Amino acid sequence: MERRQLEWGWQRQRRPEPRVPQPGREPSASVGHPTWETGLEDLERLIREVSRGRIGPLRKRRGNVIVTLRAEDDELYHLRIRTTRYPDQPPSCTFVDSRGRETPSAWPDSDHTGPFRAPDFICTPPVAEFYEHHGDRPYDAHDGTLVNTVCTVFAALNGRGYAGRYGQERRGIRRRR
Repeated sequence: MERRQLEWGWQRQRRPEPRVPQPGREPSASVGHPTWETGLEDLERLIREVSRGRIGPLRKRRGNVIVTLRAEDDELYHLRIRTTRYPDQPPSCTFVDSRGRETPSAWPDSDHTGPFRAPDFICTPPVAEFYEHHGDRPYDAHDGTLVNTVCTVFAALNGRGYAGRYGQERRGIRRRR
């Protein structure tokens, strides 16, 4: 099996678009983007090799992927990722409870420095809802990988903009700074 190196969006060199699409291939395959299957493989490899138990497990349900993420205060969040045309369109993301149901208590709280707009949407690229609210920002399919999406949300759950679980009294969030 060929081993592929995971790439961070900010480190990736831009690849030129081919001038003529190859007949018989989907658009994402013709421009060098990953397929859904390779995106899932990369995400599973991230969980296995890098996450140290803070990301995962990964659950596939009815065309969705749900990834469990551990925040800096050890709260568990379940990020549901939906895609319609991976990776040509940005993934739609929301938080769900452990049973996969949308509920406000599944969300991290909002903070003016973070991307969470609980319980409505996550406001950061490469999430589809970000582009709905920021029409002036173009989506780049190279940034919309499953790995980049999960890493972006995980970083926010462990960064300055994290304010604990939505709807709960804030009782001294542990900061590692």
